[in-house]
Amino acid sequence: MLLQEIKHIALQSTTKQLREFGITMGVVIGLVSAYLYWSGNAAWQTVAAVAGVFAAVGLVLPVVLKPLYSLWMSFAVVMGFVMTRVILTLLFSIVFVPVGLMIRLLRKDPLNERIEPSAKTYWHKRDPSEFDPRSAAKQY
Repeated sequence: MLLQEIKHIALQSTTKQLREFGITMGVVIGLVSAYLYWSGNAAWQTVAAVAGVFAAVGLVLPVVLKPLYSLWMSFAVVMGFVMTRVILTLLFSIVFVPVGLMIRLLRKDPLNERIEPSAKTYWHKRDPSEFDPRSAAKQY
């Protein structure tokens, strides 16, 4: 699945996407250059030149950026794949595991799943007067 996505990026990049990539990289690198200038770093001129080249090539001849675009987007796909798993693992570890442990320690049964050997059925009787047909009208 991951390799298919990377192949799709390499084969299906349009001129519009390449142009947007060049301009975006030019702007972002330009912002980095502005920060370097503000902080007094002497490398700001080199970084500004790279930003200008990116923006100019993106505007004039975006096809030249295709290999770099494919590499950058492939990196983004791989990072997205990895970070999704990291975030979901953290969410599970930080939220669901402690909640499950607390429910078990407190011996709670929020879904009422406890088996009662003496029960003939687990069906809950519902009072027919609770249902109002108007509540089902115009659901969307």
